[in-house]
Parts: sequence; structure tokens; C-alpha cells
Amino acid sequence: MDNYDFSQQPQESKITLIDRIYGERTELLQKLLTIASIVLFFVCPIIIIYYLILSLSYVGNMNYEFQVISTYMFSGVTHSITYIVYALILASLKRIISK
Repeated sequence: MDNYDFSQQPQESKITLIDRIYGERTELLQKLLTIASIVLFFVCPIIIIYYLILSLSYVGNMNYEFQVISTYMFSGVTHSITYIVYALILASLKRIISK
């Protein structure tokens, strides 16, 4: 005979990190806001890497290397901060709509 215990508690469904941040996704608009926000968060490091490569490629042809690198890197950081703010605004709109 098997010694299987039938009194086990049912397991709760696992909540993902995205569900914790954004809440439950119920409507199409909420899904689109979530997807757009996640895409913007993933674009930010790509922008910084892009501007780093761009600044290093321009340094070979110009004088004042530090000024060129710092200008392009500052531009990349400001662009990525802008996208992070947009992503946070979309995430907060999604939370407001879902209430």
C-alpha cells in the first residue's frame, strides 16, 4: 500500500515579479501599458552602451577627447533617464487604471 498523504494543502499560484510591480493584467490597455513600460526599461542600458560606443568612435578623429566622451555619455545618461521616467509614468498609469 502507498503511504500517500491526501491532506496536503493546495499550493498557491506563484506571483511573478512583473505581477508584483504592475498588479494583475486584466484589460488590453493595461497589458499594453505594461509591455510598453517593460520595453522602455530594457531600452535604457542599450542607449547608454550606444552612446558609449558613439563617443569612443568620435574620439579617434577629434581633439579634446575627455570633453567628447563626457558630452556623449552625459547625453546617453539623460536619454536613458528620460525613458526611465516614461516607463515609471506608464507603470503608475497602469496601477491607477487597475484600481
